[in-house]
Amino acid sequence: MKTPIGKRSKKYKDIFLQVQHVLLWDWDPIGLDVEDKKKYAKDEYDFYANGVIKLLLDNKSEGEIVKYLLIAEKERMGLKPQIGLSLAVASKLKKIDVSKITTP
Repeated sequence: MKTPIGKRSKKYKDIFLQVQHVLLWDWDPIGLDVEDKKKYAKDEYDFYANGVIKLLLDNKSEGEIVKYLLIAEKERMGLKPQIGLSLAVASKLKKIDVSKITTP
Protein backbone atom coordinates (compact mmCIF):
# COMPACT_ATOMS: atom_id res chain seq x y z
CA MET A 1 0.00 0.00 0.00
CA LYS A 2 1.32 3.44 -0.90
CA THR A 3 1.76 5.99 1.85
CA PRO A 4 -0.36 9.11 1.22
CA ILE A 5 1.65 12.28 0.64
CA GLY A 6 0.29 13.72 3.92
CA LYS A 7 2.00 10.93 5.89
CA ARG A 8 5.42 11.36 4.28
CA SER A 9 8.41 13.21 5.72
CA LYS A 10 8.76 16.97 5.24
CA LYS A 11 11.74 16.40 2.94
CA TYR A 12 9.67 14.01 0.79
CA LYS A 13 6.89 16.59 0.58
CA ASP A 14 9.42 19.26 -0.45
CA ILE A 15 10.80 16.98 -3.17
CA PHE A 16 7.28 16.07 -4.28
CA LEU A 17 6.39 19.75 -4.68
CA GLN A 18 9.54 20.37 -6.74
CA VAL A 19 8.81 17.41 -9.02
CA GLN A 20 5.15 18.39 -9.24
CA HIS A 21 6.15 21.90 -10.34
CA VAL A 22 8.56 20.65 -13.03
CA LEU A 23 6.01 18.20 -14.41
CA LEU A 24 3.25 20.81 -14.53
CA TRP A 25 5.18 23.82 -15.77
CA ASP A 26 8.03 22.31 -17.80
CA TRP A 27 6.75 18.94 -19.05
CA ASP A 28 2.95 19.36 -19.42
CA PRO A 29 2.54 17.11 -22.48
CA ILE A 30 -1.19 17.76 -22.74
CA GLY A 31 -0.66 21.53 -22.91
CA LEU A 32 -2.81 22.88 -20.11
CA ASP A 33 -3.88 26.51 -20.17
CA VAL A 34 -1.91 28.70 -17.73
CA GLU A 35 -5.04 29.71 -15.83
CA ASP A 36 -6.10 26.07 -15.50
CA LYS A 37 -2.66 25.23 -14.13
CA LYS A 38 -2.99 27.95 -11.52
CA LYS A 39 -6.59 27.25 -10.51
CA TYR A 40 -7.52 23.64 -11.15
CA ALA A 41 -4.72 21.47 -12.43
CA LYS A 42 -1.93 21.68 -9.85
CA ASP A 43 -2.26 17.93 -9.30
CA GLU A 44 -2.64 16.97 -12.98
CA TYR A 45 0.62 14.99 -13.11
CA ASP A 46 0.82 13.84 -9.48
CA PHE A 47 0.40 10.23 -10.58
CA TYR A 48 3.75 10.54 -12.35
CA ALA A 49 5.50 12.54 -9.61
CA ASN A 50 5.86 9.57 -7.27
CA GLY A 51 7.29 7.48 -10.12
CA VAL A 52 9.83 10.19 -10.89
CA ILE A 53 10.79 10.42 -7.22
CA LYS A 54 11.35 6.67 -7.10
CA LEU A 55 13.63 6.93 -10.14
CA LEU A 56 15.54 9.77 -8.47
CA LEU A 57 15.86 7.84 -5.21
CA ASP A 58 17.14 4.83 -7.14
CA ASN A 59 19.69 7.15 -8.80
CA LYS A 60 18.44 6.26 -12.27
CA SER A 61 19.95 8.03 -15.25
CA GLU A 62 18.40 10.88 -17.19
CA GLY A 63 17.80 8.32 -19.91
CA GLU A 64 15.65 6.21 -17.57
CA ILE A 65 13.65 9.28 -16.58
CA VAL A 66 13.20 10.19 -20.25
CA LYS A 67 11.97 6.65 -20.94
CA TYR A 68 9.47 6.92 -18.04
CA LEU A 69 8.13 10.25 -19.34
CA LEU A 70 7.87 9.01 -22.93
CA ILE A 71 5.99 5.89 -21.84
CA ALA A 72 3.64 8.09 -19.81
CA GLU A 73 2.99 10.28 -22.85
CA LYS A 74 2.43 7.44 -25.30
CA GLU A 75 0.90 4.60 -23.31
CA ARG A 76 -0.92 6.38 -20.50
CA MET A 77 -2.01 9.58 -22.23
CA GLY A 78 -2.21 8.39 -25.84
CA LEU A 79 -0.04 11.26 -27.05
CA LYS A 80 2.84 11.45 -29.49
CA PRO A 81 6.02 11.26 -27.38
CA GLN A 82 8.02 14.50 -27.24
CA ILE A 83 11.62 13.38 -26.99
CA GLY A 84 13.21 16.84 -26.86
CA LEU A 85 10.85 18.00 -24.16
CA SER A 86 11.36 14.85 -22.10
CA LEU A 87 15.14 15.19 -22.37
CA ALA A 88 15.03 18.76 -21.07
CA VAL A 89 12.65 17.86 -18.26
CA ALA A 90 14.69 14.82 -17.21
CA SER A 91 17.79 17.00 -17.00
CA LYS A 92 15.93 19.43 -14.76
CA LEU A 93 14.53 16.64 -12.59
CA LYS A 94 17.99 15.11 -12.08
CA LYS A 95 19.08 18.38 -10.46
CA ILE A 96 16.62 17.90 -7.59
CA ASP A 97 18.51 16.82 -4.47
CA VAL A 98 16.90 13.70 -2.99
CA SER A 99 19.90 12.70 -0.88
CA LYS A 100 18.32 13.38 2.51
CA ILE A 101 14.86 12.06 1.83
CA THR A 102 13.21 9.64 4.23
CA THR A 103 9.99 7.75 3.68
CA PRO A 104 7.96 5.87 6.26
